[in-house]
Amino acid sequence: MALVDTAPKSSDCENNLRMACADELSAQVSYREIRTQIQHRDNIPSDVKEEILRRLNEIIKDEEEHTGSLLFCLNLLNSEFAKNMNNGANVA
Repeated sequence: MALVDTAPKSSDCENNLRMACADELSAQVSYREIRTQIQHRDNIPSDVKEEILRRLNEIIKDEEEHTGSLLFCLNLLNSEFAKNMNNGANVA
């Protein structure tokens, strides 16, 4: 992920929380790719495939919750951040 690869090391908490969000989003992408690969494999017994997919879905949900928690922390540090995100989400 470009943000993670190019962002300078920082002691700024707000910046580091943004970096952690990027890490969580990157992890979600990886787990979703693995999930898709497992779904399309025919040589895995169905009970094994089901268990792997169940666990991957749980992991993805956890990562999504981590992202939400990090965004909440960012909002606590900088309420303008959340206002700007909300404004961006509501632009037609």
